[in-house]
Amino acid sequence: MYEYTCKKCNGIKFFVKDNGNNKGLYCSNCGAWIKWLGKDELNTFLSSQKEEVIKVETSSVVLTDREKLEYLLKLVTKYEDDYYDFAIKAMKENNMLANHIHSAEAGSFQRIRYVVEDMLGY
Repeated sequence: MYEYTCKKCNGIKFFVKDNGNNKGLYCSNCGAWIKWLGKDELNTFLSSQKEEVIKVETSSVVLTDREKLEYLLKLVTKYEDDYYDFAIKAMKENNMLANHIHSAEAGSFQRIRYVVEDMLGY
């Protein structure tokens, strides 16, 4: 099993990104390039991860289920906050219909956040 450490931030989590015909190993923390991977190294790295490979545009990112849930939690929390901000702005502008709609949307994101937090054991 290969073990890498990022020279820039000392990170120990990595992802593989396609660059033409080459596969690069990059630090998940700071995005720094670590090295080009040959076929054997790529297969060894991916099999050592024991996680699902997700296609994101042209790159392959390796994430655990917990990391996926934590990312989802971050997005849901951001959208919840944004919609509450929209609701407050609408209320200040005396636009009660927009306030009601944005409050309901924020409530939906809040319910999703509760589910994700429960799945993460928070």
